[in-house]
Amino acid sequence: MSEAHRLTEVALGVLPTENTLPTLRRKLWQLVLMGEFVFDLLCPLPPALLGVVRAADSARDLVLRLADELRRQQATEYLEQARFLADQLNLANYFGPDDDLGERLTFGFEDLNLLGQVLTAVRTNDLAAAAVKLKLQKNSVWRDQGAARWDLTEAGLTLHQEVNAARAYLKAEPPADLPRLVTAYAGPLHLPDAAQRRFEAAVAAYRHSPEALPTATGRPDGASANLEEFIHDCRTQYANLATELQQRLLGRWKRRAGRRRASSMPAS
Repeated sequence: MSEAHRLTEVALGVLPTENTLPTLRRKLWQLVLMGEFVFDLLCPLPPALLGVVRAADSARDLVLRLADELRRQQATEYLEQARFLADQLNLANYFGPDDDLGERLTFGFEDLNLLGQVLTAVRTNDLAAAAVKLKLQKNSVWRDQGAARWDLTEAGLTLHQEVNAARAYLKAEPPADLPRLVTAYAGPLHLPDAAQRRFEAAVAAYRHSPEALPTATGRPDGASANLEEFIHDCRTQYANLATELQQRLLGRWKRRAGRRRASSMPAS
């Protein structure tokens, strides 16, 4: 044990006091996980967590490499140890929805925090920021733990992007007559429809998954409630675009029909 203690001190900058292999193993996980979490944190560490033992700052590079390797090679145990430590320290209770927890998603509550920030970015039409944050989650070890939520979020973001692109197209190149409008709909203006179908498929998959079920309190959790608002917003955005396109189509058709009637009238 003394050799293991010495190696830990040399590598991670902390001399453990645990005297059994199981407790030492748990401590090593804490040193690495809390080390990575703190090194990646972009908001202040709450005072209550300042005393939590973690790897020394001098071990930063080693800790980040170790964490990456553990996620790749021991994903199942990584998830178990990360959940245990987060619950033991009540980590989620110390951070708010707007706190920037970094990019590495050490703990599961960071995944939900990121989800909330993506939904907020989409709701405020900051789609570029939403896409950047969504990309962080793509390779996360937590991806499968909330796959239906994230698939729905990605489909909703894509729908918003296609709706915005269609509106920009209509503003920059408004079809002047019915044939051009029909041609445009067969081209770039059909993309929101395709995105909407994928979105509705993602909604159905989410609502049939355990992630959409109420918690033990009988109420949906925060992420579920936010996603229901997100679903409503996505549908509203698409419906507004569909209404606009329908009005344009009817307007062009009526003008064309009017011209035909006028041209067919006998000259007086």
